[in-house]
Amino acid sequence: MKHGINKMAKIRHGRGFGYDDGAKNMSMARQCGWLLMGLIVMPIIAGCMAKKPATAPSTHHAANAVGKNASIDRKVFDDTQTMQADKVGSDEHFRQWLAAQAGRQQAMLEYQQFLNNNLNATMPAMAQISTTARSWQTCSDEPYAIPPRQLWDYLLPTLTVYNKLIQQGILPKDSRIRSVYRHGTLNSCAGGAVGSKHLLNAAIDIEVPSSMSTQAMVRLQDGLCQYWRDYGEQWQLGLGLYATGAIHLDTQGYRKWGMQFAQAGSVCHDLSNQSAYN
Repeated sequence: MKHGINKMAKIRHGRGFGYDDGAKNMSMARQCGWLLMGLIVMPIIAGCMAKKPATAPSTHHAANAVGKNASIDRKVFDDTQTMQADKVGSDEHFRQWLAAQAGRQQAMLEYQQFLNNNLNATMPAMAQISTTARSWQTCSDEPYAIPPRQLWDYLLPTLTVYNKLIQQGILPKDSRIRSVYRHGTLNSCAGGAVGSKHLLNAAIDIEVPSSMSTQAMVRLQDGLCQYWRDYGEQWQLGLGLYATGAIHLDTQGYRKWGMQFAQAGSVCHDLSNQSAYN
């Protein structure tokens, strides 16, 4: 009986046969479980470690990637800017510029009314009269400008001559005014002369159709030179002729320069080539 009690006591306190065998069996089961889990998991871990980690690219490759993207973005930006530059002088582009800043529309309206009231000739489009320099983007400036009030008068005689040249068929009717007033900083950046008449709002640069043949350009420049010889002194006409076909007009001094399309015996060739401020 005592032996039976002691045996039961051992079982109750965990020291008997039933507990020890059970504990051993549970321990073995756990060990087998861990072993089995190791057999399954370890190959997976080893396989993952064997694969090339999906880490961020090296600094060198990252820089190259950024550089490529930057080049693409820059090209899009440049193309956009080129497209905008080609639109300078159009009514739509001009309206967008006016609307971009408060007060521009009112100031431009006053300038337009002044020219309308004082110009005894056909008014060119304000979108053309207000253009600055072709290199406005390079110079980080504006494509259009409203000259200071005290300079508005200076443009009147120059526009009058411009109209006469079109009416007489010397300039093509589809000629365009491309550059008028420039402030000092823009004029310097654009390569203008120190005494440029653009600073006074007295000069205009004119573009003729790019489709004109060389012979047509010869006739055009000869006609301009003839007009300058006949009426230049009266108007104090400054006439500049450029290899690009561009034409400079101002009414701030009787002078002429350039004869890129002149041929021997032509009016432009016969006239002395004079240096001048443009």
